[in-house]
Amino acid sequence: MLAAAIIFRARSDTTLHPPAPIVGKCIYCLNDSVPLSKEHIIPKGLGGALSLRKASCSSCRDITSSFETECQHRYLGIARAKLRMPTRRKWERPSSFPIRVRLTNGEEREITVPIEDFPLMIALPILPVAKISRNLPIQSSDQVEGGGFWTRLPNFEVMQRAFGVLEVEEYLGPSVAIRPFARMLAKIAYCKAVYDFGCDNITPYVVNFVLGKQVRDSDSDVNYYIGSNPPDIVDNKNVHRIRVNVEKNGFITVYIWLFAAFGAPVYHVVVGKIINMDVKPRHTSLSSQYKTLE
Repeated sequence: MLAAAIIFRARSDTTLHPPAPIVGKCIYCLNDSVPLSKEHIIPKGLGGALSLRKASCSSCRDITSSFETECQHRYLGIARAKLRMPTRRKWERPSSFPIRVRLTNGEEREITVPIEDFPLMIALPILPVAKISRNLPIQSSDQVEGGGFWTRLPNFEVMQRAFGVLEVEEYLGPSVAIRPFARMLAKIAYCKAVYDFGCDNITPYVVNFVLGKQVRDSDSDVNYYIGSNPPDIVDNKNVHRIRVNVEKNGFITVYIWLFAAFGAPVYHVVVGKIINMDVKPRHTSLSSQYKTLE
């Protein structure tokens, strides 16, 4: 059995940040008369340690949990398992994944490879710069002009030697659906903005998109408030990073760099507009680290 190359290591809230304030109402529907639970900024299943306290009602939590679960299990399952990221249901975590290969004897077939030996594979959507930043018209569609996918190309050499594989034909796994992934990005960004500036100091733009509601035309356009850029550098210390910036026009833009250590795209989300420009953020960056074993 091959040793895993990377293990995720999350730090607790108190080592990175002061304790988050109690919000006292749902940050999505603003209901303050129902039981409230904490809301992780980065999903716990991706290693998110920082959360907002008493910040989400059960109805809104069910909505956000639905698309977060879809992203974490269906699209990022291999990366989470390979990096040993947290899971509430350890007994449900796959211990192996299928892949179609051509063996050294020429036979083509699907084999099941233990996660310890499976190459780390990550595929994430690439989006153009957010339309609101470019004054472009709204388009109510999941089709993103100029988009595509960033893929971390795995190294199959070790697996090929271990299993007598001559060539990898294909990986049998789902590609990332843009809309649930974009909703997760918007949720992460909005939670971070609330953490920094407070719920009452933001005129939010992305809440309807997060909740899947269409009140305005922009609520259905995955690229209107959300976009991506290539990374300037590869961050060799952190799996994830987040940075918040308030533009001169008052726009709150949150930069989200998931899987930063592997050169993934940097996403930006125009969360909304700040109400009081004099309010200083509680914290402007958030990171989660990993350690190498080789």
